[in-house]
Amino acid sequence: MKRLIFSFIVLLALQLSTAIAQDYKIVGIKAYMVYNKENSIRDNDKPYAGTLSENIIDNPDVSLWNVIIGSGTAKAASDQTLVMVEVGLDSAVIPSYRVVLKIEVLYDGQNIFSQDQELLFFENQNYHHALLLNDTGCETLTIKARLVDARSNKTLTSLEKTINYKCGE
Repeated sequence: MKRLIFSFIVLLALQLSTAIAQDYKIVGIKAYMVYNKENSIRDNDKPYAGTLSENIIDNPDVSLWNVIIGSGTAKAASDQTLVMVEVGLDSAVIPSYRVVLKIEVLYDGQNIFSQDQELLFFENQNYHHALLLNDTGCETLTIKARLVDARSNKTLTSLEKTINYKCGE
């Protein structure tokens, strides 16, 4: 009987941990070049300062070569990247446990940014977390996002994306 009860408890714990992992998800990671210089090299010097590029992650139509001077498919010079991490719920019911969004950014393999943000959902809608990264545009950026159960520190889900900036002559 004790063995049966123990087996039932183990099975219940496994089902609960599976349910937790399915409640929250990282919907995606997007990134945009921030055009932060006054003059563009395209479109008859149309002012692009203060505007954003299209999403540059997983976009085969984007060339990220020498964007710091406005080359590649950049519409103007850019040395900043806006990163958006989107987190959502997989169920209509808002879970009662807390999660932490852990973000790490690597610049050519070296950690340049880490942040932990506890998330609270009050209704079933997605949460967007924005990061503005400075001095980007020549080296590869890797963005790692993980959702962690705040109680157990167990990773529930993760997503990693790379931005292949390059510079040269």
